[in-house]
Amino acid sequence: MIFFIRNCLQGLWFNKLRSALTGIGVLVGVASVVLIMTLSASLLNDLSNQKPNSCDFILMSSAEANFDPMIVMSDSDIVSRLSTISKRPDVSSFTPSKVEARVHAQLASGGDIGFLVAEFADDVPVEQGQPFSQTSGNVAIMYRNQEFANIKIGARILVDGEVFTVIGLTDSLGTGGSTRLYFPLRLEGHVHIHEESVAAAYTLRVANGVDLMSVCQSALRQLNTGIDPNLKFIDMNAELSSMLQQSLLSVQVVLALIASVSLAVAALNILNTMYIATLERADEIAIFKSLGMTRARVVLLFIFESVVVVALFAAMGCLLGNLGALVILSLVGMPMVFSWPSVVVLLPVTILVGLGGGFYPAYRAAKIDPVRLLR
Repeated sequence: MIFFIRNCLQGLWFNKLRSALTGIGVLVGVASVVLIMTLSASLLNDLSNQKPNSCDFILMSSAEANFDPMIVMSDSDIVSRLSTISKRPDVSSFTPSKVEARVHAQLASGGDIGFLVAEFADDVPVEQGQPFSQTSGNVAIMYRNQEFANIKIGARILVDGEVFTVIGLTDSLGTGGSTRLYFPLRLEGHVHIHEESVAAAYTLRVANGVDLMSVCQSALRQLNTGIDPNLKFIDMNAELSSMLQQSLLSVQVVLALIASVSLAVAALNILNTMYIATLERADEIAIFKSLGMTRARVVLLFIFESVVVVALFAAMGCLLGNLGALVILSLVGMPMVFSWPSVVVLLPVTILVGLGGGFYPAYRAAKIDPVRLLR
């Protein structure tokens, strides 16, 4: 073994630049794969450790079904199921995920405007007309767009039987991004605004000390049992998390395959390096064989040399890849998860690459005729 190690080191030092360049190819390939696997494992671990504080149930229908989810949500059976869940002792709240404050408005001169999202605010930016600070009484500011093109400044609208004068027009959509009608803060409590659900979705929160996932699964069963097969309540948070994890795994596999191409290139470099080394050390091989070294030992000598190069730089690649992952994850504030599977699988594969790349040159070296070279 000492003889093999000494000759291996001499061979590597004899072609130190070529050996270093070959090893760098292995190092880059291994480091790339380890970096990708470690980052992916850390991201997946961070996703799995994130504990949501609520479940968002949304009603979905099949593509071929002609259902309006909002109409389905008003069905007496669905309303009863929702009410039953909200009264469970392990549920702290079960409310619509999105509600809007609306009023029903009509033109005093005749004509239905419809249900409008309304808001109380004094600092509404006005493009035309006057702000609330310059007026008093029952006044309002309308959102300016083509939908309300017939409503001018000075128009009178009816809300719950009371008359309001439009004193200004604005381009602001309010805090929720959908406000169409504004009232001054002094009228809050005087104008009755109805909160209405605008999405077929509910948010569930559990009481302290209760397992969220078990309650969510139980509530989903209550909602889905016995309803139309074309309808289904799903937990959007769980679905998004599952989709994200699947996408991350797919990206991980693709990137790992791309990074593995450098290992294939490294195998070709090993083959080329060891083949040239065989030609340059033909006289040395002839001397070894004339002294009684068998073909098997000659083959073993060159394979050992290629495996040492690969193993050395593969270990360095594992270290470099994990250090790179540690730096990146530290910058984003995420804990690092060491990817043992990548190392356990990658090191043997890399050593096999070294064996494969060194086998043919070793075989050619073993076939060298010492008589012809020493003649």
